[in-house]
Amino acid sequence: MHTHTHYTQALLNTLQVENTYRTDDLARILQVEKSSMLRKGVITRKGQNLLIILISLEKRTDATPYSLSLHRTANF
Repeated sequence: MHTHTHYTQALLNTLQVENTYRTDDLARILQVEKSSMLRKGVITRKGQNLLIILISLEKRTDATPYSLSLHRTANF
């Protein structure tokens, strides 16, 4: 038998596929601080079977700088 956690149920009751949600919306739904959510990029709760990974399509201007590149390591 599958039982939903409080957070899973809150998400199921609120979120709709193909809708856009802002960080403020998710923080309110999950009852967490927005700043903590943004800093970590992951939401977990002790005693809850829950792991939410926040993925943004646009990098924040104040985010840690990095660059992605591919390096060829072998000759074929």
